[in-house]
Amino acid sequence: MAVVLDTDIVRDFTEAIDVLDPTNEAKILRYVIELLKNLKSYENRLHEKNMQIECLMKSLDELDEQNRSEEEVNETQG
Repeated sequence: MAVVLDTDIVRDFTEAIDVLDPTNEAKILRYVIELLKNLKSYENRLHEKNMQIECLMKSLDELDEQNRSEEEVNETQG
């Protein structure tokens, strides 16, 4: 999932950056870059966690199916 930026907000941000002195402009841009990196990292962690949850759910389904099969065998034998 990509980060979507509202064009009005981007335009306002760009206009605000343009009036800053170069030192403050660079600081703010470094901060924004750091935010984007953190967002990407967070997105990757979420994706990884979702995959782990999916695997756990599959395992639960398999265990449930195995348990049902064993119950059926026990019922037919008992």
